[in-house]
Amino acid sequence: MAKKPKPRADGRYQIKRIVDGKAKFFYGATYDEAEASARAAGQHSITKNDTLATWLKYWLGNVVKANVTAGTLSNYTTLIDKHIIDEDLGRSRLRDITTQKVRQFLATKLETRSPRTVLMLHHFLKSSLQQAVYDAVLFRNPAEPVKRPKTPAKADKYLATEVVRKLIDAAKEPRKTLLLVAWTSGLRREEILGLCWSDYKAGSLIVRRSVKKGGVLSTELKTPSAYRTVPLPQETIQALNKLAGSRPKVVNLTTPDLIFPAADGKPVEPIILTRYFARLCERCNIKATFHDLRHTYATNLAIA
Repeated sequence: MAKKPKPRADGRYQIKRIVDGKAKFFYGATYDEAEASARAAGQHSITKNDTLATWLKYWLGNVVKANVTAGTLSNYTTLIDKHIIDEDLGRSRLRDITTQKVRQFLATKLETRSPRTVLMLHHFLKSSLQQAVYDAVLFRNPAEPVKRPKTPAKADKYLATEVVRKLIDAAKEPRKTLLLVAWTSGLRREEILGLCWSDYKAGSLIVRRSVKKGGVLSTELKTPSAYRTVPLPQETIQALNKLAGSRPKVVNLTTPDLIFPAADGKPVEPIILTRYFARLCERCNIKATFHDLRHTYATNLAIA
């Protein structure tokens, strides 16, 4: 149970709000009057009487958004909208959320959802409600005592050389060269789709773009270390040189000179490549994901 607010020595109730990093105090004969005073001053519109759904939307837009990429924010929003917003917990007022409610909510989700999904929901609840404590909306974080759900360790999958060769041989250009690049460079799916011919120099690939959800070309990569130059083996260099010789000589100046564009010259949306690879694996009777090529590259480096 959250501690009930107590009046000051003078009988008034006090509410603290953090505004631009500084504390401001509001007073009232009752706690509700103090809240009303804070709202009237336009300071911190979210209170403990608002629902968890309202708070989560505020948290995503005002806290999370500034610290993650647009794609990550979209994934977080989708997960929260799908699993929390319309649930009883999402409709509960912040002041009514208890540790027991949070624990029961996650336990129920674990019966029908993957451990990884429940782990993310636990993270969202714990982080967002802790922010509510920092913002003086709540006195304590009801999700803090709830232990994170156990998830089985997921081993990175290594693909044998003959397996990758089988997939590459079954693909047609330019996807054949794309798979070869993925296998011999370790680039992420989004990074490969964002490669331009100007990024291919002296037998190396300069990684400085990626394609986001919706086919949007961006210079924003996943991490600062993702901006890098990757040397290529001779086989991949020859394949790229051959592909470069067969590309159209006239390039629309309004469209990036992508190495692996869609038929209309625009960036390929990442999910399209994922689906293509899944169909290719099914055709070859192989169980793998496109990301396994990145793990295979890293393993090969370690072996070398």
